[in-house]
Formats: sequence, C-alpha cells, structure tokens
Amino acid sequence: MTKNPETPPEERAWKENVLLFAGTVKEAITKRLTAPRPKGPLPYAVIVFVVLVGLLVIFYGDVLTEPFRKSLATVNGQKITQREFKKAFSRYMEIIGQSSTFEEDELEGLKREILDDLIARRIMLQQARKLNISVSDSELAGRIEEIKKDYDSGESFYGAFRDGKVDYASWAEELKKQLTLEKLIQAEVNDRVEVSVDEARRYYAANRRRYVAEERVHLAQIILAEEEAGEKAAARLKAGEDFDKVAREVSIGPEHEHGGDLGYFSRGMLPEAIEKVVFSLPIGQPSKLIQSPYGYHIFRVLKKERKGAGSFEDLQARLKADLRKEKGEEAFMDWLDALKASSVVEIDEDTLRQIKLE
Repeated sequence: MTKNPETPPEERAWKENVLLFAGTVKEAITKRLTAPRPKGPLPYAVIVFVVLVGLLVIFYGDVLTEPFRKSLATVNGQKITQREFKKAFSRYMEIIGQSSTFEEDELEGLKREILDDLIARRIMLQQARKLNISVSDSELAGRIEEIKKDYDSGESFYGAFRDGKVDYASWAEELKKQLTLEKLIQAEVNDRVEVSVDEARRYYAANRRRYVAEERVHLAQIILAEEEAGEKAAARLKAGEDFDKVAREVSIGPEHEHGGDLGYFSRGMLPEAIEKVVFSLPIGQPSKLIQSPYGYHIFRVLKKERKGAGSFEDLQARLKADLRKEKGEEAFMDWLDALKASSVVEIDEDTLRQIKLE
C-alpha cells in the first residue's frame, strides 16, 4: 500500500501554470498602479484586474478547475479524472477507426476496459517514479527522430500536428510516458526472463508442428528499367564483380541500399516464371536477365531452406526467442497483478455509469 504518494507531474503542472499566470497578473496590475491614472468612474487598476481575470478564466479554465473536478478513480491517492478518461476513449476510437454507436452492454464493457488500462498505466508510472526510472530529453529526442524516419520528411512529420487534432506537446508527453513504461518493464520483467537450452528443447518437443518449414529461398536482386542497362549489369557480374556492389551502384529498387536483399520467399509467392528460375538456381550464382512488368531482373540465391522440420540446432535461437516472449508475457501479467494487489484503487462506480461517450 502506497502512503503519501509524490505529487504527480499532472498536478505539479497545473499549480505551476496557475502561479505563473498569477505572477503575470500581479506584475501587470503593479505597473498600472504606478502609471498615471486616467480620469473616469472606475480606477484603472480595477479595469485591468477584471480583464486579466477574464483572460485567466478563458485560457486557463481547464487548468484551474482540474484539481476540483470529481475524480472517476484514485490510484494510491492520485486522481484519474473524467477528462483523462474521455481523452483516452477518444484515442481508442481513433485507433480502431470506429464511429458507430455501441450497444449499452458493449459500451459499459468498453468503459471498464479503458478505465482498467488507465489504472494499470498509473500504477506502473508510480512504480517507475519509485525506482527513479525516467526518460531524458535526449532519449525522447532520439525516439522522435526514429519515428520521423517513417515519414517522407521532417516537414510531413510536423504537418501531422498542424490540423489541430493532435497537440505536439501532449503527444510528446505521452510518448515520454510510454518510453518510461518500456524502460520499467525491461528492467522489472524482461531482463529477468531466462531460457535455458533444456527448456528450449522441451519447448521444441511440445511444439514441433509449429516449426515445420516450407521450402523457401533467400533472394537478392538487381532491377533496372532498360534492357541495355540490365545487360551491362549482367556483364559486370560475369566479369567477376561482387553482386552486392553492383546492386548498390545501379539497381533502381529500394532494396539496393542493402545489396539488393529481398528476404525470404516460399513457393507461390513469386510470379511463376521467376519462381521457376530462382528455386532451381544454385546458391550464389546470378540468374540470367529476366523481364517482368517492373523491369529487368537479375536474381541471386543467398540461401535455401528445404521443406520439413528443422533440427533443434538450426532452430535454437528462434526457439529461445519464442519461449522468452511467452515467458515474458506471463511474467508481465504476474508482475502487474502484484503491483495492483499492493495498490489502493478506488473507483466511483456511479460516476462511471453516468459518463456519456460520443
């Protein structure tokens, strides 16, 4: 049971904002009091005060009222407000892309699921603070740079925030919390999961059918738009040049940066004419120039895998990874259940039932 919990960042934030704005009001009034006063029925300072208080209510209304709103739940003394809950519901609806209405029983179940998720996240964030696990500004910036790579440019990344539907600062704060949870779970759960060779052998024996592989080939290609360019590339390979080097220099496919590496293909995944060639091609030998609707190809088989169950030695790394994932999921649920059991959670069931979601 947690006692005297540390003031959460959300509450510190609204207090700091109120103090900041109050200081601004005080400074403005002080300046006006020391300035020459115009003639009129009302003291100028009073007019300024009324205007500034009005602005305070307009722009900081949510900040001022947040701590006084009726909470939907408390987790070790920290509030989960109706506003937080509704924001979480909106994010959920955006993810599933559903705008239709729910049946009453479905809606109640969804409300409970979202609230349970908020409670679990709050408990885990409290645990992270307890263990002094945090995310630095440089770590956050690094992850944002990784996310930017999924966009055509930095301009298109930031453009996603310009329509006003998503606030960048709020998004970055949520991302920081998510990274904090990742670090927490890695330290508290994943780093403690171990898989021995004997465990992997038993896992393989119990799940052998899952590891029956289809016949497949690991391919690389050089693709060019014109036949003449393809013939020149084929001539370079025939002269003994490295396939990886030629692919990086002349191939027009996006995989050229990786030496033309296309990954693995099973039978039935490629056009029949290409499949016939690559599955009969010896490992390491470039194919002849092959025309397709996409251009002119030269393929090279990097590796072949026969159909059938692989040996334990060949599959050991994959088996350990699969078993570690399963054990990690079980360990996570046990760890989270233990955190919940040691937490004090109070839910206002009446308020939860009364919340209307659109």
